[in-house]
Amino acid sequence: MKQKIYVASSWRNERQEALVEELRLMGHEVYDFKHPDGKPNSGFKWSNMDENWQGWTMEQYRENLKSDYAQFGFNRDFDAMKSADICVLCLPCGRSAHLEAGWMKGAGKKVIAYIHPEDRIEPELMYGIIDGIALSVQDVEQMLNVPTLPFKLLKINAAVRYYEDGTIDGVDDISFEEQKQGIKPRVPCVEATEAACKEDGWLWCLDIDAETGIITNWKQGTVADIHYKVCDGCEIDYFIGGVKQCDNDGYLYCPSFLCPEEPGYGDYIIMHIEEKGQIRNWKESCVEKWAEGQQKGGDR
Repeated sequence: MKQKIYVASSWRNERQEALVEELRLMGHEVYDFKHPDGKPNSGFKWSNMDENWQGWTMEQYRENLKSDYAQFGFNRDFDAMKSADICVLCLPCGRSAHLEAGWMKGAGKKVIAYIHPEDRIEPELMYGIIDGIALSVQDVEQMLNVPTLPFKLLKINAAVRYYEDGTIDGVDDISFEEQKQGIKPRVPCVEATEAACKEDGWLWCLDIDAETGIITNWKQGTVADIHYKVCDGCEIDYFIGGVKQCDNDGYLYCPSFLCPEEPGYGDYIIMHIEEKGQIRNWKESCVEKWAEGQQKGGDR
């Protein structure tokens, strides 16, 4: 499966360019911080600001970090980090690359460290945080393709309090007054309950591909921005091969993977859904953490 990969490394690491090329030959979309525009050495370098940058005082460094050139370089790399699915940390490398890898791991993305077969690095305990250490490009490829979830399909039944807190194709959904009258919300995937004449008579029922974040029962061509209050009103089941693997009696809090846009604190579903049903900024690793919690008896 094609992945969007951010390769974090050092300008001094000569292995980085070969790794980028090999990952691209595998069919992946790979960000190259050394040549982000496809032009030789178009990436950020302090030396492009000042040939004597290594002699700066700390006050000069602090001020130059705010310069237009530094901010442009930072935003270009950070945007690539945010849009990537996976970080490959090409060792050895320095502080910036490790900050990038740490941020991406904290953002719920898979992080793989790559050590060339001919290289050695000093062992570090906290590499235990990341998802794996690859000792060859073949190792990287295998780790990229290892599914992290034991299941494919998530079924969500959400008892939405106020459908008016969503916009469908740029238009506000029905008002709460209309909802109380039993009028069906315009958002796709709504199903009637036995209480269809009441404000809580409509369930938002999503079938989500757990790996990709695509809503498989979404009405194609529809775009939605969702900010639904679903306090204690979210029922979730997951399926393998069409067979239900868990059976949740009653309603649960909303897990974080249903809030990829901003924190929902267990009470909200907050997401942007694109026209093909793709939930923007979907994080498979957050689903994995939720599933682990289910196995331990949790509900988040």
